[in-house]
Amino acid sequence: MKILQKSAWTLLAAALLPAVAHHSFAMFDRTRTVLVDGTLYKIELVRPHSWYWVMAPDASGKVVKWGAEGGGPQEGQSATANYFVPGVKVKLMLHPYRDGRLGGQFIQITSEDGMKKMGGQVNFGDPTPPVSTPGK
Repeated sequence: MKILQKSAWTLLAAALLPAVAHHSFAMFDRTRTVLVDGTLYKIELVRPHSWYWVMAPDASGKVVKWGAEGGGPQEGQSATANYFVPGVKVKLMLHPYRDGRLGGQFIQITSEDGMKKMGGQVNFGDPTPPVSTPGK
């Protein structure tokens, strides 16, 4: 009977694993905040995360694509097509990837007319670190 019980618990745990197997925030450098000043390329409202893509000049003046991973559409943390449309000038604030890729964890996006959309609980009570602007 004990073997059957252990087997049942093992099967239950294995079935629930995909529900909790999600990446951690360790890939983001949450001690740094980057402000990307550029043009909105695309917003992807997909599950489990939304993506914000911005084209902006790097330090050499070359235009590069930045991507920020935000909350999913189901969480209400994502900007919708009604908020921002591709081609508008935006400022994208994010916690950068630790590995140096151009992108990171979405914090906030602001259009040139001041409209903002913010992510949820990005600092979990920690103060927002100083902001750096790439290319400047």
